[in-house]
Amino acid sequence: MRFISTALLSVSILAATPAAAQQKQTRITIQSGTLKRALSDLARQTGISVGYVGTLPETRVKGFSAQLDARAALEKIVANAPILVRQVGPRTFRLEPRMAIKRPSVPMPIQERAARADQEFDVQDIIVTASKREADVFSLPISLTTFDLDTPSSRTGLTGTADVVRGTTGLTSTNMGPGLNRLFIRGVADGPFNGPSQATVGIFLNDARVNFDTPDPDLKLVDVQRVEVIKGPQGALYGTGALGGVYRIVARKAEFGDAYSLGVAELGTTQNGGVNMAASAVANAPLTNNLATRVIGYAERASGWIDDLGRAQNNVNDVSTYGARAHFRWRPEDFEINALLNFQTTTAKDSQYADGNLGTYVRATNFAEPHENDYYGGQINIARPLGSMKAVFTSSFTHHHLTAKFDATKAAPQLLQTGSLLYHEVRGQDITANELRLVDDSGNLQWLFGAKYLSAQSDLTWGLNGPEQSASSDAYDKSYQEYAVFGDLSFALTKTIRLMAGARLFHVASRESESVTDDQVQTRYWKINPSASLSWRPSANSHIWFSYSTATRPGGLNPSASEEPFSFRSDSLASMEIGFRRRGVFRKLEVEGAVYRFNWKDIQSDVLLSSGLVGTLNVGRAHNTGMEFLARWNGQTIFLEGGVTIQFGDLYSSNTFLGSIEDARLPTIPKYRGHGKLAVYLPLISPETRLGTSFDYTGSTHLSFDPRLDRQTRPYSNVDVFFETKIKEMKWALTCSNVLNTKADSFAYGNPFSVQSIRQSNPIRPRTVTLRAEWAF
Repeated sequence: MRFISTALLSVSILAATPAAAQQKQTRITIQSGTLKRALSDLARQTGISVGYVGTLPETRVKGFSAQLDARAALEKIVANAPILVRQVGPRTFRLEPRMAIKRPSVPMPIQERAARADQEFDVQDIIVTASKREADVFSLPISLTTFDLDTPSSRTGLTGTADVVRGTTGLTSTNMGPGLNRLFIRGVADGPFNGPSQATVGIFLNDARVNFDTPDPDLKLVDVQRVEVIKGPQGALYGTGALGGVYRIVARKAEFGDAYSLGVAELGTTQNGGVNMAASAVANAPLTNNLATRVIGYAERASGWIDDLGRAQNNVNDVSTYGARAHFRWRPEDFEINALLNFQTTTAKDSQYADGNLGTYVRATNFAEPHENDYYGGQINIARPLGSMKAVFTSSFTHHHLTAKFDATKAAPQLLQTGSLLYHEVRGQDITANELRLVDDSGNLQWLFGAKYLSAQSDLTWGLNGPEQSASSDAYDKSYQEYAVFGDLSFALTKTIRLMAGARLFHVASRESESVTDDQVQTRYWKINPSASLSWRPSANSHIWFSYSTATRPGGLNPSASEEPFSFRSDSLASMEIGFRRRGVFRKLEVEGAVYRFNWKDIQSDVLLSSGLVGTLNVGRAHNTGMEFLARWNGQTIFLEGGVTIQFGDLYSSNTFLGSIEDARLPTIPKYRGHGKLAVYLPLISPETRLGTSFDYTGSTHLSFDPRLDRQTRPYSNVDVFFETKIKEMKWALTCSNVLNTKADSFAYGNPFSVQSIRQSNPIRPRTVTLRAEWAF
C-alpha cells in the first residue's frame, strides 16, 4: 500500500497538551473548495499538522466561519468525506480511511508506540510558501531545498547561515567572517569582495527583503521554522532581479494556543581559542482568542582563534551577536495580520584571516581590524481570501549599518602614502518594499499576479588615516527605485502534465554620485524577464520538470575607480534546468536532482583595484553546467542523507582590461561539493535520544580572475558528531564540530590591502565542543 501525504502544514509546538489543543477556540474561516485546500487553510490558521494515509478523496468542502477549536474544525471539514480523525500529538492529527482503522487489542510497548509516532510524523510533507503559494515541496516544479528546523533531523544549537550552506546542494558562501560573507547559488558568483553591486542572492526574512548590495547579515536561526533555498532566478514569483536565487528564513508565528516559554543555554570551548557562550529565550502569549504575540531574544559570544604577533595579542577575532524579534498576530474575521519587528547586531573585534607564512592561525598587523553589521527591520503582512483567490499585502522596512577597518600599511606606496595607514569605511542602506499579491490555485487554471515597489537608499564613506592626519576620504550615495509587476499562469494540459508561463516587467530609476570626482550616473529603463516550466507527474510519488528563467541586475557607478571605467553596465542571466523528485519504500526514501546550465552576459564582478579599494567591472561572459543530487532515508530508527554538487563554470569571453587570464573558472565556486548526515535513534534510552554525525566536502577553487590576486585553495572536509537526549523535562545536546581539527583554507580573503603581498588564508573554526540545554518554563 502506498502512503501519500497530500495535506500538511508543519508548525512546531514547544509546549502544549492534547486537551488544550482541543479546547482553545478561535475564529476559523474556511473557503469553499477542495479538501486539500481546506486542510491547508486550517493548518495555516491554527498551527496544527495534518497527515493522511492513502489517496486524499476528491471531496468538496462547504465554506464556513465559526468560533471552534482545531479538532472540531477539522472534523467539520472532513464531515462529508470517508475519513476518521485521530490525534497523535499535541498539535498533530492523522486522517485515515474509515475502513482502514485497526485498533490493537492489547497495549503496545512504549518503544513500539514511539516508533509508530515517528512513522506518523515522517509521512507528512512540508508545506512551504517559497512559490508564494502554500504547497508541499514535492509538487513544485522548481529546485528548492528546505532546511527544516522542526524535524528531528535538523541540527541542534544556535545555527546560522554557515550551517545551511553546509547541508544544501548548490549553495556556497565566502568565509570572511559573520556579517561579511556573500552567498552564491549554483555558481552565480561574482567574486568574494563586497563591492557596490547588487547581491546575486536575495535574502528574505519571511516576506521582507533583507539585503540589496550589502553582505549577508547572518541572522541567527533562533525560533525559526525553516529556511528555503530557491535556486535560479525567481522574478516571476518574488519580483526580484537576484540572478542566483532566493535564501528565505521563515520565522515561527505567534500561536493562539497556550502561553508558554522556552529557554536555551550553551557553553563550549574552541581549540586554539577560548570559551563560547550562547543563550536564547522564547515567550508565546495569546492575548485574546484572535490576538497573540511572540517575543524572542538571543545572545552569543564566539571566541576567536587567530593570534596577532604584530600587536602581541591572542584570539583576536572574538564575535558577539545580540538580537531580538517581536511578532504580533491578529485574526479578525476573514483577515490575518502579522507584524514583525526585529534587530540583530554582530560585532567582530578583528578579522579572521591568517598569514600562511607565519602559521595556520597567526598574522601580524599594525592595527586591529574590527567590523560590525547592524540590522533592523519591520514588516506587516495582511492576508485575506477572496472567493477562490487569496490576497496578500506586505510592507517592510530594513536598515543596514556596516562598519569595517583594515590595516592598509602594505598598500601605502600604491596610495601615494608612507608609514602606517588605517582604512575605515561606513556603509548604510535603507530598503523599503511594498507588495500586493493575488493567488488562485483552485482549479486546472492557476495563476499568481503581483505588483511591487522597492526603494534602496545606499551610502558609503571611507577614509585613510595616517599617523598624524587623514590621508584621503571619499563618499558615495545611491538612490534606487524599482516598480515591477510579475506573475505566472499555469494550465493542466492533462491530469499529469502542467504548463506554466511567467514574467517580471519592471522599471528602474536610479541615481548615483561620488563626492571627490563629482561623478554622477542616472539610469531609467524598462525590462522584461520571462520564465516558463513544463512539469510531469507520472505518479503521486514522481515529479519531473523542465524550467527556464531569466534575470537582470542593474548597472551603476564605480565609486572607487581612479581610472576608466567609472561605471558598470547591467548584466543578465538565462538559466535552464531539468529536475526530478522521487519517493519510494513507504515514502521513507526520497531522491531528487537536477541538471542545469546558465549563460551570464556582461558579468558584474567585484574586483580589487590597483589602489587596494574594491570596485565593480564588467568582466565578460560565462556559462556554467552543473548537476545536483540528493538522497534521504528517513526511517523509524535511522536518518541518512547525502548530497553532491558538480559544476563546470568558466569565463568564455573576457574584456580586454583583464589581460591574460590563467584560470577562467568562476571564482570562489568549487567544482565538487558534497555533504552527508547520519542519525541513529536510540529509543531504549528515551524516545528523543539520537546519536549521529555529519560531514561536508569542498573541492578546490580560486579567488579571482585577476592573476595578481588569484589564490588556489585545496580540497578539504569537515566532520561533526552530536548526541541528544531528554532527561525529565530538559533536552540536552553535546556536539563536537570539526572533530578532525581540519586546518583548511576556505575560499575567501581577509584584508584587501595586503592580499597581494602576503599569503592570506581563512582557516575554518578549529575543533569546538558545545553543551546545550533546553527547557520549558
